[in-house]
Amino acid sequence: MCGIAGWAGVGSGPDRPFEKNIGLVNRILDYQEHRGPDARGLWTNKVNPIILGHNRLSIIELSEAGSQPMKSPDGKWVLSYNGEL
Repeated sequence: MCGIAGWAGVGSGPDRPFEKNIGLVNRILDYQEHRGPDARGLWTNKVNPIILGHNRLSIIELSEAGSQPMKSPDGKWVLSYNGEL
């Protein structure tokens, strides 16, 4: 089972810059690394403060095509999930 972590909007400002929240999500991913030891992905959007992190456990799709977080071809949508479609 993969490990997923994220952060959205709250807790950012002059006293807590966005980069500190990236560090927070990375620490969460460190703690759950055993859930997805095959790869790690991180996606950030500083304009609409969102961070998505993913520790990947490769079972079915072993190629880079299964890397996460996944982005739509136009980059409009980003998804991090555990499972198959």
